[in-house]
Amino acid sequence: MEKLTIATLVGAGMLTLAGCNDANDGAPTAAQPPEVTFEAADANGDGRITSQEALTVPGLNFDRMDADKNLSVTKQEFASATALSRPRG
Repeated sequence: MEKLTIATLVGAGMLTLAGCNDANDGAPTAAQPPEVTFEAADANGDGRITSQEALTVPGLNFDRMDADKNLSVTKQEFASATALSRPRG
């Protein structure tokens, strides 16, 4: 019985490690949207992202980024919001 338990635990560990080693070769996944730059989101180049510009960028949460709620996102607000959303590790 003890050998069966050890074999089961080893097998489960190997499956876990196999899942961790799957490479997505840098391609974005559903959980990891593509990284967007401020310049790409600021379609008209006026130094602010409006809610209309934000609609064209998948995964961009305009309401969360607009810290001062003035209906536009500055480069500083964008940088602050994206820094908070990056995984630490």
